[in-house]
Amino acid sequence: MRKLFAVILVFISLVLWVVPSDIVKLIVLQRPILIGRYAQGHFASLLLLTPMLWLLAGVLFSSLSLNKRLLINTGLLVASSLFSILFVVWLSKLIITPRYVEENFSIEGGASQRWQGTIRHRPPNKRYVYTQVDIPIQVRSYPNPPAGYPDVPITLTSDANGYRNADITDHYEIVVIGDSFAAGSRVSDEQAWPVLLSELSGMGLYNLGTSGTDIYNYISSLIAKGLKLKPKVVVLMIYEGNDFKRVAKQAKPEEATFSDSLKDSPLTASLKKLSRSVFESINASEDVPAYNKNLSWMPVKIDSGDEPHYYSFKPQRVKYLSVERSKFENSKVWKSNIILLDKFIALSKENNFTPVIAYAPSKPHVVLPLVDIPAEGFKHFLSYKMKNLPSADVVKDSFYSNLDAQEKTVEAYCQDRGISFVSTTSKLQSMTDAGMQLYYTYDQHWTPKGNEVVADIIYQHLSKIDLLSSTDLQTL
Repeated sequence: MRKLFAVILVFISLVLWVVPSDIVKLIVLQRPILIGRYAQGHFASLLLLTPMLWLLAGVLFSSLSLNKRLLINTGLLVASSLFSILFVVWLSKLIITPRYVEENFSIEGGASQRWQGTIRHRPPNKRYVYTQVDIPIQVRSYPNPPAGYPDVPITLTSDANGYRNADITDHYEIVVIGDSFAAGSRVSDEQAWPVLLSELSGMGLYNLGTSGTDIYNYISSLIAKGLKLKPKVVVLMIYEGNDFKRVAKQAKPEEATFSDSLKDSPLTASLKKLSRSVFESINASEDVPAYNKNLSWMPVKIDSGDEPHYYSFKPQRVKYLSVERSKFENSKVWKSNIILLDKFIALSKENNFTPVIAYAPSKPHVVLPLVDIPAEGFKHFLSYKMKNLPSADVVKDSFYSNLDAQEKTVEAYCQDRGISFVSTTSKLQSMTDAGMQLYYTYDQHWTPKGNEVVADIIYQHLSKIDLLSSTDLQTL
């Protein structure tokens, strides 16, 4: 009887490998696919369960008795092995320089009274040289993926504060705050729009933009680092792709969890590279008929100009744009950010600078109005992030009617408060329609050409409202 159970356990362990993950879903969500069949979690579970089942089968085949002591010792062996692996992964994070540094701070007085927050920046005085290659995020991705934007050689330099600037002086006429779209992700130092804006205007500009932040962090960086530079203008760039993703809170941030440390560990990064080069490359080019049938329009094709350009994005980016304006205006997310934007305005009055809010649209906001997507395919795409959807035509019509809801809400807020608002959406859209590739194909950020366009839009706006006049500069 014991041997029969052992055979059954071995059989079960093999059957578990037969059932694949949902490959189409993984492609749509741009998640890793291992051996051409499994999601990472699925594959890890199989790797963990298989030896455990075989170990138990081995015990059943042997003459060892299944007593309490044997089971306890086996459990302790498995638990100690897992703990040792996790500890090594966690420890590696402590001895390697992190990609970003987070510092807590608190300050009192004036508009920033009782502000407790965190500033996030790169390690100071670093220089990184690499090439931006515009390819799908995952090895197994869209069937026959089209070529992306040409390779971009990148030099990324951080100053003594850990921000992306060539130098640090006591005063700058312009300070920029924002996330990766303000920092100039995926382009070289000299190609980032804040640098180009400084060159166009002839004014000194300090960039406090940092990837992975939100409006709460923008204000924190301004209070902690920007105000002492006595700027004349502060440009706050809102990126709609994730700045309205969660409720912003003015509170002391929590310390990084053990789970966060494991994710950020360099050993984890090395294991991911190993997975990508070995496990994810197996069967990476295998055809996916179900994808071709329902989702062949992604990546989206813009066939204008000298050659067609392609743009991909995840359903989550589209989901962010699918909220009705009234719902967004009454959401906790927007109301919490109103508090932060009001703080921004209060700081401007107290510190005598002009606040400017620049709006950065996400890639689907710019691209989707330029193409005709099959309604059923569009619904299928969204169904991986949105459940209980109505008919395909209703889903598509509803999305396009709500596409500008967030931007119009921010614009109305600025009009109500009497502050300057600059939208980059219309210009980015018209130039994309004319055949310029302003977003990368497989990354959400602006290309070097996109940064040029944005710099010019903001420069023209600041010139139009007389913020770049020499007369004003003399009054500083």
